Amino acid sequence: MEALGGDGEAGALVDDGALLPLDVIGAIERGDAVRAALAELGAETRGVLLGKYVDGRSVSQLADEFGRSPKAIESLLSRARARMRRLLAWYFDNENATKDVNR
Repeated sequence: MEALGGDGEAGALVDDGALLPLDVIGAIERGDAVRAALAELGAETRGVLLGKYVDGRSVSQLADEFGRSPKAIESLLSRARARMRRLLAWYFDNENATKDVNR
């Protein structure tokens, strides 16, 4: 359900009646989509991807941790990014289409 806040900001009502700005709701939805896509990855692939982009570890640190060569980690990251793009394409294509309609 969409509503306008006292300041004229567009938002949505949540279960407890609080008004959330649409950008907050969008961030929550994006987070849910990313978490669902990550769940589709194998444990090692997910661990390397999170290690690199969430924890900020270097390729050489990940190689040591996972017992792989740096080149193998780079290849794994490349495949993981491509898989995430495929898994999330439906969401971001739909999000972009919605933005275009609302312009």
